[in-house]
Amino acid sequence: MAVAAAADYFFARPPLGSAVALLLNAFPFSRTSAVRPTLEHCARLLDQQWSILLYPEGTRSLTGAIGQFKAGVGLLAVELEVPVVPVHLQGLQQILPKGRIIPRRGPVTVNLGPPVTFPTGTPYDTVAQCLEEAVRSLPTSATVDVTTVARP
Repeated sequence: MAVAAAADYFFARPPLGSAVALLLNAFPFSRTSAVRPTLEHCARLLDQQWSILLYPEGTRSLTGAIGQFKAGVGLLAVELEVPVVPVHLQGLQQILPKGRIIPRRGPVTVNLGPPVTFPTGTPYDTVAQCLEEAVRSLPTSATVDVTTVARP
């Protein structure tokens, strides 16, 4: 799994970018410009059988509430013709709050939905809206607490 991390934040300072890449297997993801190189890099990763973890809100939540999805997730889904698995990670605002660069330990709950695909030509903002609705509708009863699973 390769984790898309904001190029303008996590990779703006070389020591932090190196640490994020090494520890989280993250790669720089442009939130503002240079979309083509980011799209091409994602395509290469997918061609090499990598899964990509993308945070479609484009920023971390202060409260844990799901933010509005950006059209970039739609661009990736449509242009790369890949299925998207809706995922809701609950508790990350405590693990790596906005403004911190060193994560804390704590519980995280993962909710997964079924893969979703979109036909070529679907408007990117429509895809983003559909995916946001899919994440918001994930049943909380189907959660797995990864802190329980991860402990020996």
